Amino acid sequence: MEERRWVDYIPAYLGWAVVAALGVWLMLISRNSFLGVLSAVYVRDSIQRAWQVRFLDKVYFIAVGMLWTIVAVITEAYFRRGAGRPGLGQRIAKVVGIELLLIFGADLLLLILQGFNVGMWQRWLIVLGELALGIAATVFARRPVANTNT
Repeated sequence: MEERRWVDYIPAYLGWAVVAALGVWLMLISRNSFLGVLSAVYVRDSIQRAWQVRFLDKVYFIAVGMLWTIVAVITEAYFRRGAGRPGLGQRIAKVVGIELLLIFGADLLLLILQGFNVGMWQRWLIVLGELALGIAATVFARRPVANTNT
């Protein structure tokens, strides 16, 4: 078993902090999308349905929060195993790419709910940036890891 120094774990935990922050952002964006869809499709003018959506919002946030906690624990172990090895960047990029693509989906859903307003060009740039960065990170994660043992 190879011995790792504490310095080898710094990039792993920096990557994990980025993944954790993106997870919180995904949780907030997806909640807004969830509430927007339910308000537009389900609630309409019904007060009873509005109360149901308030309850579903709380259930959704607790469920996604628990899922985020599980993902945070799993990714911490995944990055820790890759600490000090050449493939750590690909490990981080794989998780970040998936998160960015999920954020893109939730953000695009919000943009659709708000209507395709051409005057909101900054919003379009953000959504396209999330897509581009998500694809770039996913493509980077699929590259073969350089073998430094030869």
